[in-house]
Amino acid sequence: MGNDREVAEAAWVSTASCENRTDEDVSRLIKFLARENHWTPFGQVNIKLRVKWPLFVARQAMRSNIGIVWNEESRRYVSHDPQFFEPDQWREKGKNIKQGSGEGVVELDAAAEYILHNARFESLSAYHHLLKIGVAPELARTVLPQSMYTECIGNFTLAALARFYNLRADSHAQKEIQDYAAAIAQIAQPLFPISWEALTAV
Repeated sequence: MGNDREVAEAAWVSTASCENRTDEDVSRLIKFLARENHWTPFGQVNIKLRVKWPLFVARQAMRSNIGIVWNEESRRYVSHDPQFFEPDQWREKGKNIKQGSGEGVVELDAAAEYILHNARFESLSAYHHLLKIGVAPELARTVLPQSMYTECIGNFTLAALARFYNLRADSHAQKEIQDYAAAIAQIAQPLFPISWEALTAV
């Protein structure tokens, strides 16, 4: 909803001088606004995204709320089989308590593989059984694990989306949310090429 020119026009309205502005004028102003942290013009345009991600990633992402409106699928109202996230690799624990993952990879032994498979199977079986015997979906869902996928719609101002990206693409962020940040950038950059480059040049 909007484009780079609308960002610039939101700033120019303060001087009532929007007419006859060239693309070069737009680019110059946007770069100035971003450099000087004049963020309100970037709050005049929006991107709405529908995202499917594991619960543990969604909870981390949805801690970002300024300039963002979230709506999420609810298992109070849906009963289709959930899908579960499975990591490609099991990263080792980081040596620094503030950094979740280290650089190494842990190879799972047979016992861990068995436990993981059974944990998902048993949680899904328990969920279906609770529903079958009449337990309310809002309570039956409590047995499902953090690896379950959920779907959300997020409506972001461009300023908020760039802030979200800068936080979540950082090398200190969890890898899974870095992957989502990279995907979001692929959507946003072509829609707002000048603004996106200016806002994410950190």
